[in-house]
Amino acid sequence: MRALRITNGWSQKVLAEKLGVTQGAVSQFELGNTTGLKHDTMLAMVRVLQTNAQYIFKGQKLPGEGTARESVSLDERELVHYWRNLDADTQRMVMAMVRTAVKEHRPSIADPFIRKPVQAEK
Repeated sequence: MRALRITNGWSQKVLAEKLGVTQGAVSQFELGNTTGLKHDTMLAMVRVLQTNAQYIFKGQKLPGEGTARESVSLDERELVHYWRNLDADTQRMVMAMVRTAVKEHRPSIADPFIRKPVQAEK
């Protein structure tokens, strides 16, 4: 759990706020003391830390899990962190700005997720 917290750039206090527990509770969880851990708190850990309970409590990843996280740069993680904390209107505005910048500066990579219309055969 500590490794995931650090990977996300969070202090124990920040993670505690996200989980709705005290900083002391996070410290105890990181030391392996899960006595009195509530089911809702465990589910919050899985959601907030974006992993599974086996990894949080036993360090066991699911098959195929983990490769994407390790290949993502710190800048990419930072962008995702900011993105997830924006409201929907701000997300739309940011995406419009990114698309404009890409079209102007890197048109060869523009719109990778938008399907192009299929042209009829002649």
